[in-house]
Amino acid sequence: KFRTISMLRQWLLLTPTRIFFPPSVEHELLFVLELVFLTIVLIMLVGEVRQFARLGFYVYISSVWNVIDVLNLSLFIIYFFYRFLFIALTSLLNFRPSPDTFTEFGYMAELVYQSNNLTAFNCVLTYMKMFKYLQFSTRLSQLTHTLTEASEDLAGFLFMFLLVFMAYAFSFHMAFGMDVASFQDFTNSYFTLFLIILGEFDFEELRLSNDLLGPVLFISYIVIVFLILFNMFLAIIGDAYVRVKERTASYEDPFMRNLRAGLNARKQRRLRRLEATIDRADDDGVITAKEIRDIEMDLREILGDAEADEILAKVADDDTTYFSQEEAKKLMERIVESRQKLERGAKRT
Repeated sequence: KFRTISMLRQWLLLTPTRIFFPPSVEHELLFVLELVFLTIVLIMLVGEVRQFARLGFYVYISSVWNVIDVLNLSLFIIYFFYRFLFIALTSLLNFRPSPDTFTEFGYMAELVYQSNNLTAFNCVLTYMKMFKYLQFSTRLSQLTHTLTEASEDLAGFLFMFLLVFMAYAFSFHMAFGMDVASFQDFTNSYFTLFLIILGEFDFEELRLSNDLLGPVLFISYIVIVFLILFNMFLAIIGDAYVRVKERTASYEDPFMRNLRAGLNARKQRRLRRLEATIDRADDDGVITAKEIRDIEMDLREILGDAEADEILAKVADDDTTYFSQEEAKKLMERIVESRQKLERGAKRT
């Protein structure tokens, strides 16, 4: 397979080269979905432009979510620009050249890979935007609230961390750059020190390279960066999270309240159906073993194992192969009691 073409094969529908790469139904569906997605992106971009015109530049960029929206939509537009440029370039290519003719595919492959790089970065922005729509729930927006609460402390910490990190990056490069490949330049030294924080290092290689500075630099780096700075970072985030929890403890989360209300209402409906099932099963005065198993499975699914076990333990005698009429009555009472408990909880919320 020609890998460069196969990544964007659905777009060849618009070019003469489709005869060399016949599209399948899946490719046609992907092409339609991408066009629908492009339409959605354009509509959202028009909405952002209108909001920008209404609010003005400074007010608009004061919200980090607006900046993320513009960057996200702009990258999507660039992505589709690459798509249409790909179509234009592909139409100019000769896919059946003569044996002595060289056809250059490098620039088109570079275009495809750069398009994928944009998409990879834009995936992060797209899913990060989910936090924007979780602001309505105090519980689901704890991450953004915590980062906002800790932003000032994190800015100071980041400055200190970069100073220390750059100092050690230069130091490790100067001490080990001639012998250890991972410290041969500043960039490699920088990334290698990040890996050391994650636990990936070769202390013996450092010691053999410089038996004096190897242990000294390594141990001091671990103590200062990992034991001190890393724990400072955790403390900043932890304190900010505690403050956010204390501030929002008295707030009622409408999303979680409505979610609990919906789940309770669903349980109540299922318990009513279960009551009707028990009534039908008790028509002959006895609930058989099969009917008991069905009722038990429904109870466990609706109320959970613990509450189902409690209800059945209070109802059944030693012989659980069937329920008598008296036991069926007790079972009905317990289920009605559970349903009424759910109803009272729904009224309080």
